[in-house]
Amino acid sequence: MGIKEQFRFVLCLLLFPTLLFAATPDVVLVTIDTLRADRVGCYGYAKAQTPTIDGLASQGVLFTNAVSHVPLTRPSHLTIFTGLFPFQHNVHDNVAAPLDPKIPTLAEILHQHGFATAAFVASFVVNAQSGLQRGFDTYADEFDPRKQPTQFALNLEKRGEEVYREFAAWQPAAKGKPYFAWIHLYDPHFPYEPPPPYSTRFANRPYDGEIAYTDEILSKIVKLLRPNTLLIVASDHGESLGEHGENAHSFFIYDSTLHVPLLMRWPGQLNAGSKITFQTRLVDLFPTILDLLNFPVPRNISGISLKPWLTRTGESEPKLLSYCETFTPWLHFGWSRLQGVRSSQWKYIEAPKPELYDLAKDSGESRNLYSRSATPVRDLRNWLQQSGALKAEAVPSTQELDPETLEKLASLGYAGVPSTAAALTGTLEDPKDKIGEYKIFNQTIREGIEAFQAQRYALAAEKFELLRSRNIPSFEVHYYLGRSYLQLHSYDKARTEIELALQKLPHFLPAYRDLSESWESQGNIKEAEKALLAGLTIAPNHPLLIQSLAWLYQTQKQFTKAEALLLAELQAHPDDLESRFRLGAIYRDTGRIDPAIAQFREIVMRTPEDPEAHNQLGMLYGASNRFQDSAREFEKAVQLAPQEKSYRSNLALVKGKTNDSLFRFRIIETKTRAAADVIFKKLQKGEGWEMLAQKYSIHPSARSGQPVLELSASEMNPSLAKVLSTLKTGEFSPPIASGNSFFLVRKE
Repeated sequence: MGIKEQFRFVLCLLLFPTLLFAATPDVVLVTIDTLRADRVGCYGYAKAQTPTIDGLASQGVLFTNAVSHVPLTRPSHLTIFTGLFPFQHNVHDNVAAPLDPKIPTLAEILHQHGFATAAFVASFVVNAQSGLQRGFDTYADEFDPRKQPTQFALNLEKRGEEVYREFAAWQPAAKGKPYFAWIHLYDPHFPYEPPPPYSTRFANRPYDGEIAYTDEILSKIVKLLRPNTLLIVASDHGESLGEHGENAHSFFIYDSTLHVPLLMRWPGQLNAGSKITFQTRLVDLFPTILDLLNFPVPRNISGISLKPWLTRTGESEPKLLSYCETFTPWLHFGWSRLQGVRSSQWKYIEAPKPELYDLAKDSGESRNLYSRSATPVRDLRNWLQQSGALKAEAVPSTQELDPETLEKLASLGYAGVPSTAAALTGTLEDPKDKIGEYKIFNQTIREGIEAFQAQRYALAAEKFELLRSRNIPSFEVHYYLGRSYLQLHSYDKARTEIELALQKLPHFLPAYRDLSESWESQGNIKEAEKALLAGLTIAPNHPLLIQSLAWLYQTQKQFTKAEALLLAELQAHPDDLESRFRLGAIYRDTGRIDPAIAQFREIVMRTPEDPEAHNQLGMLYGASNRFQDSAREFEKAVQLAPQEKSYRSNLALVKGKTNDSLFRFRIIETKTRAAADVIFKKLQKGEGWEMLAQKYSIHPSARSGQPVLELSASEMNPSLAKVLSTLKTGEFSPPIASGNSFFLVRKE
């Protein structure tokens, strides 16, 4: 390129900077949770109502033999975003510690290359705690309890329509440069409850109804995309639907949960209507997307770029092996984990009773050929050993849980908490022999938690006792049985179960609070304190345990100890409003009204939608004879919670008092309107009230040692009372004419 051409090129970029991105497409990754390939029209399902997916397949490239690596949402998505198998990124479960920050993600790399990045996720199992949020400018993982598709699954998921609206609202902000958007649709996941009209149209096939609804949402998303968009549609895993005795997913690694739909569309770049029939893997998406964009692909990943087969013809088919696993039986129940490897023809599953299937002749994996086919067994097992997948590692680290998360997981069919007692030593039960127990456990634990949430504690205890009698080593059985007995006032039984739960999961901190409550309810304060301190040795300054211990001290009138705990907690966690609430209550109960008001004003400022905070602040204002302020807070509480009788009673009471309200105020009095106007303008400019009062006011309070007046409405000039009733604390009035004088007042 000559000097003149180089100059013209640079000038063009300066005048038209968007041309820098002209050849770079937007990248949109849509993952449809729990969608098995053989329930989609373009994969041969005659009953499917998936015109959008089928149309995209005809406009792009369809991968007919794509497979997942793990039938669980979080670890599967982490494989998509890292190009690593689960045994490499070390996230094996939906309940897990965040992804190692040293492992780069697709979003981080695209963000570094100048992409605007946003994710719109539909399930709490892929919330920001997972580590998937890294690299995204926007990560929409808030869940509105008023929009939940089921009564049980509060704060769990978003309908596809809500995810679509979030994407549609964000997309215009990405003008001027390419964007990467991950759109996660969760509707096909259990429980299957499609919205109308699909609930009626697919009354006997609700799973298909959820898929049809999701296809409609996908059509809305596609209509928003710019012409130069690389679109990838995939599923993270499938659904068993009763095959091999499994109703949903996570317990086995058969193709019903691993064979997934996958397609790519990039107009003008990928051949429309083409198919790739050899085995491809979700782990390959990460390098393929980067390679299609001509960005360097990180080394030391397991996936390979499929670009040669997407952009050229005549390439020989790669002989790809695909790793697969489920750790659910091991982590959650103490049974054996399952690990396998799949080729285009064979699948080998490492288990106490190993399995081998000829997929070419037995796609349903019903004939175990392990004892009759030594060569593929040897080759595939050698691959597992050499890859490092079979290495006996420690139990993967798990995230800190709370009862709400347990209930959410159970509502989705993920029963059993990862136990720190899990081990690979000794003989472990084969999951194939435990599927009956697993199904009973899943159903019964769900029924028990539903009963517990409905406050039917006797029925809940009955359900959990049934599971206990089956000797399934589950933390939840002991924990929820203990909590049920706690509500039934059977404190000794409650304590026995909670202690057993803590033996299985000693880091489950809420259980120490429940253990403490069982002792406190029997009047044993020393043991109640001991239980909370035991939890605090594991997690010092943990808010839940600090708050519980402070409350215990408060009930024993040990206010100094309670206050010291909460002050230290707030210093470590200044945004902890529950601790602030409890500290305000201590100030209130010890007669320190002004510090109490300060705490509750802070709470109201941070969470203006909390009716009880407004109610508490209203009571504190009332105790200070600030009835106008009190009425304002009670009115807000009633507005937020009109069904709460105590709020309405408080409002009525304080309104009765405001008929003869006690006002605290300062006053400036002058003889002329002109003087009053001059003072008012000076106040508006920020000059101090006290200085102006001493200089200009003829009212006796200006020169007294107590310039703040306290008078009831009946004791003062009606004009002043009327104005004061409209002012907020700290506000001052314009000049008020009364008799032969003019007044300015400031409410205190």
